[in-house]
Amino acid sequence: MQWVSADQWRGRRVLVTGATGFIGAVVARLLLSAEATVHGSGHTRYPPQSLHGHRAQLPPDTQRLFEAAQPEVVFHLASPIMLGEDPTLLETMRSGIVDASTEVASACAEYGARLVHVGTCAEYGECEAPYKEQDICKPQDPYAILKLEASQAVLERSSKQPITVVRPFRTIGPGESRGVVAAACRAALSKQPFPMTDGRQIREWNHVESISTGIICAGAHPDAIGQTINIGGGERKSVKDVVQAIYQLAGTDPDHILTGDLQRRTHEVDHFWGDHSLSESLWGPITQPDLHDTLASCLQWLRKPSGGAV
Repeated sequence: MQWVSADQWRGRRVLVTGATGFIGAVVARLLLSAEATVHGSGHTRYPPQSLHGHRAQLPPDTQRLFEAAQPEVVFHLASPIMLGEDPTLLETMRSGIVDASTEVASACAEYGARLVHVGTCAEYGECEAPYKEQDICKPQDPYAILKLEASQAVLERSSKQPITVVRPFRTIGPGESRGVVAAACRAALSKQPFPMTDGRQIREWNHVESISTGIICAGAHPDAIGQTINIGGGERKSVKDVVQAIYQLAGTDPDHILTGDLQRRTHEVDHFWGDHSLSESLWGPITQPDLHDTLASCLQWLRKPSGGAV
């Protein structure tokens, strides 16, 4: 795709916040492959040596980070992720999500950088699938509430500076360490029981490289500026079907899957996938690997000592 090619990115100075995270690391790697000059930041971990790496905590280190990177384009992925419904998490995470996002947007204005703010599909909450960008969001947990607040605050600036908000949908693949796919892979490889809900929830499953490709497209396409754009389009399957496929690929007895042992989370919806017609109208459908191949690659990554599962 032209929007992720070297013709688009060669020599451009790019900053990826959260470059040590699951998606951020792949965004940075793909930009390096496109011959961009990539600066990456991490808070608790240092970015890989292939990047111009920076240890930074946002928002306090925002100015120092921008002075070092001098970016033309910023992909803002850095964010604390604490899932749950404890209302105290609203204050615990506010600085790292809302304040950090507004500081990054302000720094982009100061340095004349284009900003891609990476939100989350969880911002939609209890809307009806397929989720559309124009839907009125109804987030239900503190993380999603704060991410929506950050997305709205950043997008308010788009009339004066080049800003795009993207909402990636369920992302899986090698390198994932949290979520039902990672947990089921670890259990299957260890021949352990896997307690889960009824598993009838249908989700959209996207490979991390496909999601990262969409995020990068949003930082290049001129018509993405000022927009909120869903990123995804992967295969839809129930959680139960995905877990069963993982156990089958791992060669583990599916009787270890304890369907119905866990209660669903409060406000958990049955159908969760996006309408991706906007992104497809801009840069076309993003290629997705076969879901079974993606699950097999997750298992393969976790089998390695660096994966830490076995």
